[in-house]
Amino acid sequence: MTEEHVQWLRDNAHRLRTLDPEDDDFSDLEPLRAVVGDARVVAIGESTHRIHEFYRVRHRLTRFLVAELGFTAMVMESGFPEGLAVDDWIAGGPGDLDELLRQGITYHMGKCAEMRGQLEWMRRHNAAHDRRVHFYGMDLPDSAASARPSVIAALDYLDTVDPAYAKAVRHGRLRELMDYLPADCTGLAWAARFCRP
Repeated sequence: MTEEHVQWLRDNAHRLRTLDPEDDDFSDLEPLRAVVGDARVVAIGESTHRIHEFYRVRHRLTRFLVAELGFTAMVMESGFPEGLAVDDWIAGGPGDLDELLRQGITYHMGKCAEMRGQLEWMRRHNAAHDRRVHFYGMDLPDSAASARPSVIAALDYLDTVDPAYAKAVRHGRLRELMDYLPADCTGLAWAARFCRP
């Protein structure tokens, strides 16, 4: 880094008081208010997945953005169709959190204890506030490996809007086309057998 970069960091950096997401004193995060301004989207990234400190910072920043700036959604690099189940659960829907962390958060990111804490907080928040927070996955399903979660989500939707057609699709040719997909979502990349040499 040049001296100019170092000086910019000295002039603009703000020390975090804590990484504890349960700490509701957001005074150390207040400088973000001016940075965010009237933005409708704030990107919180990490240089690699499954690092505890990054997850703690993301959780704390999300709480600040929701509580202090009125944000209502968290979008994560996780499978889109799996995220529907996560959003349902944090809205108070049924389900086992362990199973949700295993199947609803792809790329094994649900294995981090911090992810559990963040989902539990989102569910508690939604139970206590009218303005609820949503969860969305924004990536390909099943850790970018299988279309099965998308097909299942589409069929589940059809069950609610057109049960007769859903039944025909489930028992017709479309369903048979999905038989090559793995039934267990391991989150590990794989290749369909007809694509292998």
